[in-house]
Amino acid sequence: MEEQNYANFARMFDKVSCVREMRWESKLHGLEQQLGELCDERARIAKEEEAVVQERIKLRKLEQKGLDFLVEVELGNAPPVDYILQNMKAKEEGLDVEEEVLHDNEESELTMD
Repeated sequence: MEEQNYANFARMFDKVSCVREMRWESKLHGLEQQLGELCDERARIAKEEEAVVQERIKLRKLEQKGLDFLVEVELGNAPPVDYILQNMKAKEEGLDVEEEVLHDNEESELTMD
């Protein structure tokens, strides 16, 4: 009788252990899936934040041009904003085409004299 109780106890213990392990693995799988979703969301938010930062940089650059310029942009009397931003970027990188043309013209005038 005692051996039978022991055998029943061992079987029950094995079943309980299996159920606990299955629950643990299921919970672990769920947590891994949640972690993956959170990582994806974090990456999406980081991209959005970068876009916002770039937009703020553009707006600050336009702000530096002054209130009169912003009014002209709003009224449609200024060149397109994208063109102005590209021009500002080129100047920052030392690729100011207008200055190069003026400089070339000045040099050609000096050589003509």
